[in-house]
Amino acid sequence: LTPLEKSVYHLFMNHPKGIQANCISDVKQELTDLYSTFFNGNNVANFNNSINNLCDYLNPSMQEKVSSIKRKIIDSVGSNMAEYYIIEKDNSDDKYKIKLDRHLVNFIE
Repeated sequence: LTPLEKSVYHLFMNHPKGIQANCISDVKQELTDLYSTFFNGNNVANFNNSINNLCDYLNPSMQEKVSSIKRKIIDSVGSNMAEYYIIEKDNSDDKYKIKLDRHLVNFIE
């Protein structure tokens, strides 16, 4: 995953109950903090532009990242296993979330 995709994935991992698409701007600071962990460039304008695009509900950037992450996960683990790892919209509450039980996850720094 790219640094921006990693940031998006970690954001959703941090929110097991999910995030509504129109509420991404509510977690902008968390997304910024995550991206600063993975970002390996030095262009502050590009960094800020990427975050602003992700948090703009009318900009397709977030959906593009979610789609790209989904494709990469399916390519890596296959479609059967991917359902636990991909970011998907839960129609019952209209939130995007990852199904994976967080007790099964360890982050290594």
